[in-house]
Amino acid sequence: MCDNVSVKEEKHHLQTLPIECMQRGKYQPRKDINPEKLQELADSIKAQGIIQPIVVRQIANEKYEIVAGERRWRAAQLAGLSQVPIVIKDIDDRAAMAIARGNGYRVD
Repeated sequence: MCDNVSVKEEKHHLQTLPIECMQRGKYQPRKDINPEKLQELADSIKAQGIIQPIVVRQIANEKYEIVAGERRWRAAQLAGLSQVPIVIKDIDDRAAMAIARGNGYRVD
């Protein structure tokens, strides 16, 4: 649950967060995610864990928006993870949009 989430106040440091405390980023450029590729990523996460943390920003008390890493977040759900590694960034909408757009140019 998101209740009583113990996230350190140290920004930009690796932390873990319950998966249900995150939501899709409003600037996510990808509309469709290939289910087969997502399952491949989930299988990789089961075997090796999440190598690169998901980048989030806090949007409400105990709620976080994904800025970069939605595929990892979705694959982590498929893999059955309850928590994922994250980095919290203190950024505004403009910066979140720029990061999401830059992330969207990558190939799945």
